[in-house]
Amino acid sequence: MRKFLSWVFSKFPEGELKDKVRQFIYNFPAGKEFTVRKKGKIWELLYPGFTLKFVPDSVPYHVSLTNYIFLHHFPEEPVDYFVDAGAYIGSFSVYVAKKYRQVKKVIAMEPDPATRQILERNLRLNELSDFEIIPAGLWSSREVLTFYPDQKLASSVFQQGEGGRSIKISVDSLDDILHKVTGKRIFIKMNIEGAELEALRACNETVKNNKVHFAIASDHTVNGELTCKKIQELCRAMNLSVTTFTRGKIITVYASNETVYSNPVT
Repeated sequence: MRKFLSWVFSKFPEGELKDKVRQFIYNFPAGKEFTVRKKGKIWELLYPGFTLKFVPDSVPYHVSLTNYIFLHHFPEEPVDYFVDAGAYIGSFSVYVAKKYRQVKKVIAMEPDPATRQILERNLRLNELSDFEIIPAGLWSSREVLTFYPDQKLASSVFQQGEGGRSIKISVDSLDDILHKVTGKRIFIKMNIEGAELEALRACNETVKNNKVHFAIASDHTVNGELTCKKIQELCRAMNLSVTTFTRGKIITVYASNETVYSNPVT
């Protein structure tokens, strides 16, 4: 039924009426962390104490609902760098920058040129200055890969979309990006559709030289297997403390060389 209703809704022409229906659906039932409104052409998410703004072609509702899965172990101490790998339209980057004032600098990585344009517009709209946007994906080395766009949150280097369109993207490693950073506290969120397995193989120097906190989406499938177990193994091989959050099909692996997790399950 839900798929049928979504299909029917998709046939409605874009406009004021459709946006009003969206707002009604998004704000019902009450009790969410935020409320949604359309102010002129701008979408706004109203949180207690701050407001996030998004350009018209980046309705942020669904992605914002899952921000919490990466924030169960966010450091209370000052965070020198927050790396958002798979930044998409910026909904998580902007949320963290607004809510967690202890974050000094955000590095947002997004390899898809079309999505990155929306990300850039959203960052400007929210008047955030301590941001760096890297036009690349996170990987184990600096190179160029084939990427399959047009899949919204599921665009990746592994799985073709329905149209089969592909583009070339730049990728780079965490050790290359942060090669001069030492003695800092770094929070690294990865939601990169299976590429986290490669990314974790090239961050040993970053881990060795800094206080790191990983939050890694680990429910992707690569070569027919969920990435969760391999991510846990790679993190433990770097002598990181590991705990795992699960809810339904959602799996997030947290790993740190500063925090010692007392329970393997969060």
